[in-house]
Amino acid sequence: MVFALLATSCGQQSEETLPPYEAAVPIAFSASLSGTTGEDWPVTRATGEINSSNLNSFGVFATYTGLHKYSESNVSPDFMYNEQVSLESGVWNYYPLRYWPNGEGEDASLPRYVSFFAYAPFYGRCISDFSQKTEKGDPWLTYRLADDISSQEDLLYAMQLDKSKQATNQSVRFDFQHALACAGDKVTISMSDEMASALGTMRLILTDVSIDYKLTSKAKLVLWHNGTANWQPIMSENATVTRSITLLRGGDTELTPDTPWTNEGNGVLYIPLTVGGNEQTAEVHISYDIYFNDIKLTELSKSGTITIRLSEYADAYRPGRQLDLNITLQNID
Repeated sequence: MVFALLATSCGQQSEETLPPYEAAVPIAFSASLSGTTGEDWPVTRATGEINSSNLNSFGVFATYTGLHKYSESNVSPDFMYNEQVSLESGVWNYYPLRYWPNGEGEDASLPRYVSFFAYAPFYGRCISDFSQKTEKGDPWLTYRLADDISSQEDLLYAMQLDKSKQATNQSVRFDFQHALACAGDKVTISMSDEMASALGTMRLILTDVSIDYKLTSKAKLVLWHNGTANWQPIMSENATVTRSITLLRGGDTELTPDTPWTNEGNGVLYIPLTVGGNEQTAEVHISYDIYFNDIKLTELSKSGTITIRLSEYADAYRPGRQLDLNITLQNID
């Protein structure tokens, strides 16, 4: 019906000037989650983390740059603006469909370029703003840390530049990467041999462990990147916020050099970006009691805090990386 109406309303044209139906090729998408296993890319277990089993929607921005590539053009997301793509019965679908641009005239064989940018999850609750459709430049979004750790949310990004109908016979594939880092997915507290020697026949019982994180509160993620997440600072309001988590309360775990205490699966997602010189830190609070036989030696019971500056661990202070916290108790003084 659309074709018939179009032909009728353009009565001054011959039907030969209309592109054939088979020339209209819809743009299809596919997605995967980047990463390897092992120490090079540890698998996090943080609340709100997106993995290959729960990646089910993403948003897409796309820019049409005609005969010129993305890097040679003034750009805005004029082809697709924050369109939702959802996984339905194993297929990535979106509506309405977009079609690959066709060439016209003598240069019809030359490719027409479209560049695509994606993020996940679509309209996540930690995403508070986007660049506008008419705004010139690379598309971006603003990410804010959740109000508490229990409601934290992951963030993924991907792009595909300079795609055209002539150059592709398959879907535009997004290989998503993690934009955030993770701290404290594994926390280990151990006792040194020197401390065990000082204790002698006394026993150390770990009772409480908690962490206060001071983290960058928000930042802008530019969806064009050069191999890693393109985080940019936002210089307004408070640069940092505090997020707290209790890992052990009223515990009765005895520590020895051979039996450390370990907590896993309570990682905290954070933006690996220092804003305005405000360092991101993890303050680990530890309390323990000392017993001789079954008698608690109150004067030897201790509470202490160690502060870890996240940026000092360069290998972990990067998107997609994980920082385990390993603390060794050295003495009983």
